[in-house]
Amino acid sequence: MSAALIFAVTLLVSLLGLWAAPAIIARNLFRPFWFLPQRQYWTAITSGFVHADLAHLLFNSVTYWFFAFPLQRVIGAPRFLALYLIGLAASNIGTYIKHRRDPDYACLGASGAILAVLFASIVYFPRQSIMILPIPVPIPARSATWPIPSTPRASSAGALITTRISTARWPASRSSP
Repeated sequence: MSAALIFAVTLLVSLLGLWAAPAIIARNLFRPFWFLPQRQYWTAITSGFVHADLAHLLFNSVTYWFFAFPLQRVIGAPRFLALYLIGLAASNIGTYIKHRRDPDYACLGASGAILAVLFASIVYFPRQSIMILPIPVPIPARSATWPIPSTPRASSAGALITTRISTARWPASRSSP
């Protein structure tokens, strides 16, 4: 239930922001410099439900689609929701630390949460094959655990933190499938 709800809300809010109401995106940008002084606390989470453009939304959605639903079936909805939100928050902590002195910096997107889901999926399904675009060759999941470079406006500055949370903490609570 959690994975489907997150997916639907993200698509709905992002598409509304991209095509009908751009103010949705502007209001939910995570701006590290203004986070504490203007008390924009909600943006640490809501920035993950808006995307910079259709390609950004599509890439995150496809990755989420292939990894979130199988993972949720194994760890359960409450743990999946916690993983997703912790991944999102952790990526924004990294972004905050890196850009807290830059008044012009703003970011958005669910890349940190998507990475948490991706890497947790690799932990739970290490023998699966995955494809990394644009390489059209399936590779073992364990081979794909190097840090993924961030995009300028996507909140991936905390990718390493998110990777560590999803791969180091969650196996301890792993239940048998």
